[in-house]
Amino acid sequence: MHEVVERYTDGEVVKGDTNTQKGKPFKTPKGNTVYGGGGITPDVFIGIDTSETKKLFYSLNKSESLEKFILKYCLNNKQKIVSLNNLNNLTTSLVLSEENWREFQQIAIKDSVKNFTLTDDLKQMITQNLKANIAKQVISNQAYYQVYNVTDTVINKALQILK
Repeated sequence: MHEVVERYTDGEVVKGDTNTQKGKPFKTPKGNTVYGGGGITPDVFIGIDTSETKKLFYSLNKSESLEKFILKYCLNNKQKIVSLNNLNNLTTSLVLSEENWREFQQIAIKDSVKNFTLTDDLKQMITQNLKANIAKQVISNQAYYQVYNVTDTVINKALQILK
């Protein structure tokens, strides 16, 4: 666990491993060069999102504001949620109203999340999280990942490389 914390504090999760490559070089079947010895360093680096929006999203998640909002939304919209019984319906039909956003802000403020603005990017992250959690409850655990991973930069980069 200490190593993971160290990677955050030294900036490695933002800028990648700064160690120079050592050891015997090998070619992968796809022609990439990798090096033997000294551990594994990925040949493609994707840094974590350090934007203020992402930090705020994590803060809202940590405060349990997202979880409370999702529960309240689901309890208040049971009929609508039952009709969202497949991924296509869920991803295209679920749109949050301004009233929903006001409710979310009230929950976050009550949970002592201070100084935040509901930007379009933050709304998109919250909506994606809501849709993924509803997919898990209404469709399946696998559906959660199918919805949530649509905007995951690491997953999308991996899929791009594998094509």
